[in-house]
Amino acid sequence: MRHLLSPLALALLLAVGPAVPARADADADALLRAAIHNRYGSALGQGELRLRIVTAIAGGMEKVEALNVDPGSRRFAAILSGPHQRQRVEGEIWTEIEIPVPNRRMAPGEIITDGDLTLIPVRTDQVGQRTITDRAGLIGMEARRVLSPGRPVPASSIAAQPVVQRNRPVTLEYRQGALLITARGRALADGALGEMIRVQNLDSNRTLAATVTGPDTVSAAE
Repeated sequence: MRHLLSPLALALLLAVGPAVPARADADADALLRAAIHNRYGSALGQGELRLRIVTAIAGGMEKVEALNVDPGSRRFAAILSGPHQRQRVEGEIWTEIEIPVPNRRMAPGEIITDGDLTLIPVRTDQVGQRTITDRAGLIGMEARRVLSPGRPVPASSIAAQPVVQRNRPVTLEYRQGALLITARGRALADGALGEMIRVQNLDSNRTLAATVTGPDTVSAAE
């Protein structure tokens, strides 16, 4: 016995139309990525290229006939074509990099270790100029303020671990060519390697500026 579709069911079936292949968006994505890389290359900036297509894509697209990217808005428009059709598509492009962020809340004074960090992808245009993007730039540093998990770390929120501590004795070195003279001193501030701090010479009772050169060691020029 033959079953006939009702007029309503037939209308719904025709409205749906043929299904778009599931790989259509992936194929268009790959075509556009290759075309954008070939045309703009290093002008895209640092990071992995990402794009978002806002146009519904038909299947069977094989090449990019035309492409235009607006560097200011990061919007693009392209003409894709296949054996039997051409289609205009639009979307947005950006680049992403992975940056290290704390994986737990860190209090001021804590020293950052490798185990305290995880990597997250971030849009390159949303990374601040003073954001630490290198894992090595965080390991061994001291938190100067609270660091929140999953949040980028600005350079102003960390400091090199002090190797000289305020009010602690230090060896004060004077170098003149090959001649090295040492004296007893007292640090008047904390200091990390390479930083300049004020130091009191305990032999002469003079206060002078000196550069931290090692643990409990500073160097000054007469």
